Amino acid sequence: MEVLWEGSCGEGGGAAGTPSSTPSQATSALDKIILKADPGSVCETLLTGEIYTRTPTNLSCNKGSDRDTAYLDGSKSTSSTGQALSYAWSFVSKPTRSNAALIGANTANPNFVPDKAGPYAVQLVVSDSGVSSPRAVALVMALDQATLNSTSLATRSYIFHGGLSSNCNQCHNATLPTLQSMSSAHLATSNLCQSCHSPAGFSVKSFVDHLEVFGSCSSCHDGVIAVGKSAGHLVTTQECSDCHTTDYFLKLNPDGTFNHAGITRVCSSCHNGTVAIGTDSDPNPSGHPSISVECNACHTTATFKAPFPNHSDTKLVVPGTCGKAGCHDGSNAQITSKNSAPHPHPLT
Repeated sequence: MEVLWEGSCGEGGGAAGTPSSTPSQATSALDKIILKADPGSVCETLLTGEIYTRTPTNLSCNKGSDRDTAYLDGSKSTSSTGQALSYAWSFVSKPTRSNAALIGANTANPNFVPDKAGPYAVQLVVSDSGVSSPRAVALVMALDQATLNSTSLATRSYIFHGGLSSNCNQCHNATLPTLQSMSSAHLATSNLCQSCHSPAGFSVKSFVDHLEVFGSCSSCHDGVIAVGKSAGHLVTTQECSDCHTTDYFLKLNPDGTFNHAGITRVCSSCHNGTVAIGTDSDPNPSGHPSISVECNACHTTATFKAPFPNHSDTKLVVPGTCGKAGCHDGSNAQITSKNSAPHPHPLT
């Protein structure tokens, strides 16, 4: 993966598109930095505490010595400047419930101890002089007893890939017909196979890296290729990404709030008592006031509690009615009145 970066080294003396007055300035106006992130080869490990009836002798993990540790190697990454690189490694995906953590994530050779069987995808981005490369993805396979020594014909097909390039497409392409490659019916994606697939099998996809998938969400999320809109979904022609993210369809924060970033529709289109909590859920004995304005006239996305109406909106607050019409008259315990003030209110 290479990035060609061109940029000005200083302020030019001439107008746009005009050569600088000094030839040396014109020469130095364009610097080219070619960066290549190389994440090393496929790493295969065992699992700490796993009991194996036999262990393979051909495990390979970037020349690492501990067979229970995943060693990553970005030392072959390069920059055309020849200067020292900055490294940034991070997990793209891990097996479900894995708590594996990278050690030395900003070095050329980090490592981690796999705690669950399955594929681990780890991305590397290298930087030089403030310019960053496209990411490259390393693949780690943590192998358990069931994968290595299963007696089931269905699971005895694991083929060792340790020591081979993490870039699957170098071998799995149309030029090598004996190896399976991307079919013509495959979704429109990049050639970074290892971001979704692993040696466990092309059909085994525990994670889909949407950074490598092209096209609109609905071209896949149609209920056939991938999960689509539920029967109770709002009727809409909008793209999935207008409301959802690739991390989750709907996920509440630990405190019960929801991240509304990127949602542009009016509140009541979801907060109608069906898709999300609505006015029918008001805990006040007298119920929610009858209104004709949107939720955000009184509430925020942080909480429904402690509403603060926009008093400049005449559709919501009629001038001269502060102590009347069920507002600040003491009839609604959720709305402060003069009798609920912390200090006695003067007689008026």
